[in-house]
Amino acid sequence: WGSRYAWMANEVLGLPVTSIPARIVLALALSLLATWAICRLDKISDSAKLAKSEQAHQTEELVESIVASISLMVGFTWEHSFDGAVTDMAMLNKAHPAVTKFCMGLVVVGLLHIPWRRYILRKAIDLEALKKTRKAAEKARNKEAIGMQSPASSAA
Repeated sequence: WGSRYAWMANEVLGLPVTSIPARIVLALALSLLATWAICRLDKISDSAKLAKSEQAHQTEELVESIVASISLMVGFTWEHSFDGAVTDMAMLNKAHPAVTKFCMGLVVVGLLHIPWRRYILRKAIDLEALKKTRKAAEKARNKEAIGMQSPASSAA
C-alpha cells in the first residue's frame, strides 16, 4: 500500500493507480526492486558464511526472514494486479459479473492445480525434507564435536 500511495502522490507515467497498466507496472517495478534487494541480501549472507563468524547462523536466519517478507510483498502486488484484471474482465458481462469472476477463478484453478501439485508442492516438500536432514546432520556433528572436547578437557 505504501507503493500505491507513492504512485498516487506522484502520478507516475500519467496512469491512475487503479488502472490495470499501472498495477502491472507497479508489480514489475517492485519485482525488480525485490530481485535487486534479494541479491544484495544473498551476498551479505554468503560473506557471513565465508567469514565463519559466530553470528553467521543468525545472519542466515535474518536474511531468510527478510527474503520471505519481500516475497510475500511481491506476491501480494501481483495478486492485486491480477485481481484487478479479472474484475475488469468480469465487468464486461454486465448481467452477471460475480458469476463471470467465479467461473474465471474455477478455470484458473483447473489449469494451475495439477502443475502446482506436480512441481511446486513436490519441490517444497523435498526442500523441507532436505532442511530437516541438514539440521539433523548439523546436530550430530555438534554432539560429536562436544563429545571430542569433553575427554580432552577432563584429562587436563
